[in-house]
Amino acid sequence: MERIFWLHLKKCAGTSLRDALGDRYFETNRKEPMVFLGLDKSFWNDNLNNYRVPLGIFDYRRSLFAKTYLYTIEEWDSMHKICFVRNPYDRLISAYNYLRVREKKLLFARVLPKKLGFYYFVKLIPQMLATKRNRHFATHVAPIWGDISGENGEILMDEIFRVEDLEKDEVLLKLSLLGFNNIERKNSTRSVNKRKSYYTSKSKALVDVYYAEDIVNLNYSYYD
Repeated sequence: MERIFWLHLKKCAGTSLRDALGDRYFETNRKEPMVFLGLDKSFWNDNLNNYRVPLGIFDYRRSLFAKTYLYTIEEWDSMHKICFVRNPYDRLISAYNYLRVREKKLLFARVLPKKLGFYYFVKLIPQMLATKRNRHFATHVAPIWGDISGENGEILMDEIFRVEDLEKDEVLLKLSLLGFNNIERKNSTRSVNKRKSYYTSKSKALVDVYYAEDIVNLNYSYYD
């Protein structure tokens, strides 16, 4: 099998996919991150996927960082580069439900009505992305497009899969040929399809702006 480069985009079935790759994916000690030069190359992919590893101006441009600084042209071209994306409106609901019980910053979300708590969560996103004071939060809500595209907006992935298609036979067959085995959906949020119970016109309008590139370039819609 050819070598796989898997860019883990948060709240896009990452736990299931990492497990499905098995021994084809080499995990680092994520709680004690190291610089890339201190690791064998086989661990670089996972190090790139570890939110604790700072990349400076490339924090939300990880594919470009990998292509520019980690791998030679020959190494980059020889790898089959893949990622899994998700409808931004559902991805944010999943991130909200995950983060609100783990981040002190979201304490308000536990006591406010669902729609209001979600609205304030969405309003926080630009600040969290800009300051990076909470990398855990920021990487879970960072738009996808910057992470998978190059300087001129070209896609740096060889193949982009949709999380929404993970149960389709033709997708599962293709993934099995790439080395993914026994994919199971884990940590899924039961309410991701209940957008009306989270979104108001105001919160939707914010997402429309913040995630415009994801929505347009990945062909998603609130009304899918």
